[in-house]
Formats: sequence, structure tokens, C-alpha cells
Amino acid sequence: MPRTDDSLGALFDQFRALPRSHTFDLNAASLVDLLTVEGMTRETAEAILRAAPYSSLDDLRRVPEVPEALRDRLAGLAARMTKLSRAEAAEEAATLSLQSIFMPYVYRAALWLAVTALAAALLYVWAWPVR
Repeated sequence: MPRTDDSLGALFDQFRALPRSHTFDLNAASLVDLLTVEGMTRETAEAILRAAPYSSLDDLRRVPEVPEALRDRLAGLAARMTKLSRAEAAEEAATLSLQSIFMPYVYRAALWLAVTALAAALLYVWAWPVR
């Protein structure tokens, strides 16, 4: 379940080494990640880590060290980041087309064809000089 926080936009996707913008997974969070959330104390962060894994924000209710205000803050952040992620996904989907996907391959194929034709012409001139 993604948990979010504006200050954690620089976290990296552990599988593809790509930046994960605007996401925060409470199950994958470190102590340092949790401490960046406003209102989070070290004791609260350690209690959250001890009680992991979580399937939803509601599971934080089983951790007595987490005050209601912090649960509300995390829920608000999650809602904002989900909305932002959906907007980014919609924008990305709108920019995708077959042309934008295949044109880089067409350009590379044309470049290799041109390089190959030039190499063949040079080889022809070198191997069979004009008499």
C-alpha cells in the first residue's frame, strides 16, 4: 500500500533504480523515511516499523504510539499523492502513441541503413577501383 509524503519524492524504485516520484510505502520505509514526516517522533517511527507489515492506513490503529492526528496526516498525504499520481499517469498516457513509441526505432533503423550503405559503397570503390 503506497504511503505518501511530499518530502520523500526522491526515493528510488528498488527494482529499476528509477526515481519514484511522490510515493511512500510504509512497509518499505526506513526509520529515516518515517522521521521526515511532520509530527513523527523517533519512538513513533520505531513502533510503526515494529508493527509492520501493513495492508492499509487503517492498520496503523493497532499501533498505540501513533496519535490520531498523525494517522490523519498520513491519510491526507496519501490522498493527495494518489490524486497527483493519477494525474501524472493520465498525462503520460495522453502523450503516448504508436508514433512516439516506434519513431526512435525507425530513426535507428534508417541510421544503420545509411551507415551500411556508405560502408558498402566504400568497400565497392576500394575492392573494384574504376579503371
